[in-house]
Amino acid sequence: MDPLALGAALPAATAMDTVDFHLNEALTNLYVGLHRELRGEHLAAMRFIQVYAVDRVLALVRLDPATELDHPDPFEATRRIENASLPGGLPLHQMIPGYTDNLNAARAVLAWLTTHHHTDPAIVAAIRELTTTLETQSQTDNA
Repeated sequence: MDPLALGAALPAATAMDTVDFHLNEALTNLYVGLHRELRGEHLAAMRFIQVYAVDRVLALVRLDPATELDHPDPFEATRRIENASLPGGLPLHQMIPGYTDNLNAARAVLAWLTTHHHTDPAIVAAIRELTTTLETQSQTDNA
């Protein structure tokens, strides 16, 4: 059933529905999520990295004029995203690998963001430093 056909109003655009907002929010989500992962808060980390940051990526996809969405759902950004025609693609399988793989998820989201958008080098460097710290921590734990 189509909610618009029933008279539902489209969600109103807000001042926060901009590329800059979603890009910086995604980067912040990665930064916070990686800190949670370092503290052993795997579920909280997974939500920040694989849910909140990926939601911001989906918003960026929606805002990209080069994106071709097949029957976009104005109420739910995840619907039909697999059928979208995106410049450069969207590696969701790498961005959302699951509860035990927050480090690689963060790397995949960061790679997509830095490939498709101009990102602030300071926060990108901080995120990369956290991924290096987590990788070192993981290697030490497995040794």
